Amino acid sequence: SDIPAEQSVDPSSYPVPVPDSPLPGQAVQHAGYHDHAGYRPTSPGSVPGMEDSLAKLSTQYSVVNFLPLKQALFSQYVTQPSLLCHPSTPPLPLLLPATPTLDHLLQTVETGHQMTTAGQFTRAVEQYRSVLLTATLASQSSLIRLCARYVVTLSMELERKRCGKTSQLDKIRQCQLAIFATKFDLLPVHLVLTIRSAISVCLKVGNVRCAKVLARALLDLGPDQEVCRFARSVILNQAESSDAFPMDRILTGKVEICGGDYLALEEDYVVCPLCCTKFGRVYLGQLCPVDRVARIGGSRAD
Repeated sequence: SDIPAEQSVDPSSYPVPVPDSPLPGQAVQHAGYHDHAGYRPTSPGSVPGMEDSLAKLSTQYSVVNFLPLKQALFSQYVTQPSLLCHPSTPPLPLLLPATPTLDHLLQTVETGHQMTTAGQFTRAVEQYRSVLLTATLASQSSLIRLCARYVVTLSMELERKRCGKTSQLDKIRQCQLAIFATKFDLLPVHLVLTIRSAISVCLKVGNVRCAKVLARALLDLGPDQEVCRFARSVILNQAESSDAFPMDRILTGKVEICGGDYLALEEDYVVCPLCCTKFGRVYLGQLCPVDRVARIGGSRAD
């Protein structure tokens, strides 16, 4: 060894450390260290309030599919995690998102509105459906219904784009869906989009009269100058004001639309207790295709 004998140290002269022995004055802090040794999620069955919340949603809205709500419900009731610290330092809590505020919900709805304006209908549908579920946990009924109207309207537009365009039945269905999409209470800027789209579809299939009626409705919304010029050009069109496929009933009358197959409903229909979308009786007892969590025709306890 290069260490002189007089400088060498006998290892036995050091005391053997005792595992987990606290330093003086640190017994209290150290004893609680393992209580904050990381995020340990509690099982859903033992989370305080979880079962009550599930039972409330089932009773109030006939919710039967809790999977889409599971993450939001769990984050609402989960035990707060902490950041590991030195034993002598109190643990630092990590803040989890609380139940969304109305302002937060409105911001997420605005994101869906922006997607709709940009024509990103597929993404917008998923955004509105996500907000609908979050609004359910926050008991915001008006936002639930708003998001449902957008989900149905944009889904009809997506369905129309998938339809054929050659046969007479294709043209009739194209025109139906385009007109149906103008029947829901949306923001004026989005009503302008749906009505303008319906006008174009009607003109393509030879429904000139329908197009002119829609053009007048478009002007009533007070759109910008470009849209006004478009609407006036349709109204002043010298083509004969007739329809290849008459649709007076759905064009000017009040019509209820099925949120499942997008057909006009008769008086006998059923309603989703959560999003209030209407369906034909054939959908009774089925999972709502709009919110995907509630049973159509189930009871609602306000």
